[in-house]
Amino acid sequence: MALKQTRLPSKAEKRRRTRRVTLISIVAVLLVVGTLPLWSNWIARMCAGQLVDWSSRFRVQHVLISGNHVVATETIEKLASIPKGTSLFNVPVHAAKTRIESQAWIKTVVVRRRLPDAIEIRIVEREPIAAVRSDKLLILTSDSVALAPVTDNWVWDFPLLTPPRPVRLKAGATVSDSCTLALLREALKLHAVSKDAWHNLSELYYADGQMHAALSRPAVDVLLGHGTSELAWTGALKILNGKSSADLARYQSIDLRIPGKIIVAEGSAATGEQTHG
Repeated sequence: MALKQTRLPSKAEKRRRTRRVTLISIVAVLLVVGTLPLWSNWIARMCAGQLVDWSSRFRVQHVLISGNHVVATETIEKLASIPKGTSLFNVPVHAAKTRIESQAWIKTVVVRRRLPDAIEIRIVEREPIAAVRSDKLLILTSDSVALAPVTDNWVWDFPLLTPPRPVRLKAGATVSDSCTLALLREALKLHAVSKDAWHNLSELYYADGQMHAALSRPAVDVLLGHGTSELAWTGALKILNGKSSADLARYQSIDLRIPGKIIVAEGSAATGEQTHG
């Protein structure tokens, strides 16, 4: 059976086809241009409607704040100054971040847009550790910054640090006094070992060149020398937690100056010694 051969178009046929396609294209363009006034208004109205609908969806309806415990949410909202109803994409997030970071208790902050209608603010605050005696009472944070208390009575919620000599501290400045920093380090050690014991710490102070820690319940003075380890604190707390209320009432002091030993002084003439490895 013979195969049917396909005839190729001639050059004349190719030219006719090209002219026909060109003519159809010209007619189509003329038709579109000629009828443009009839349907352009409809397309414009449709696009405008879509644009209005799109822009109304991306307007600030919520300001979400998280991570703050010291600084009130209302204070952060006021510093951020983000009006609801404004376009999400017109919010100057960098400027809002700068204003929030001007609050000294705030260590870092992240401000970002969250589609479709929210601004998210994540706060990392400085951690208050102790109050310190200066020309006025200030709060020391875990990163050694002295800050004004949020309320007047707030300082009494923290251990009090009493350096051996008066120090002048400026709110917002980093502490540089070596004795004050040594007291702060002891407060941080106890904070790391036991939050309950840290809450029970009433004062860290110097006497005769030695560092002391005064616990309130029980009323025990802990002699620290020039500082001690977290392990020694753990051993001392184990002794205190293992005693009855009657036994604890006899305690006067615990000496942690000798590494590996905990010396307990009682109210009577007897002195007990316990070794802590």
